[in-house]
Amino acid sequence: MDPHFIETVLNLPEFRVFDFDLGDSGLSLHLQRRERSVVCPKCHRVCQRTQESRPRSIRDLSIFEHPVV
Repeated sequence: MDPHFIETVLNLPEFRVFDFDLGDSGLSLHLQRRERSVVCPKCHRVCQRTQESRPRSIRDLSIFEHPVV
């Protein structure tokens, strides 16, 4: 499966799929923001560099009859 195809099907233009895993528990996507700058959730300033990242689960989204985990 092509990461660009997954991006197209999910229609998430602000993210780039850089990796994915299709296993018994479903499809795990590894995404990266396309925008370099983000607004800090603590100070509300625009930041050019990400200080941290964390995994997030979206369980109500499915693709090709596979749950997304």
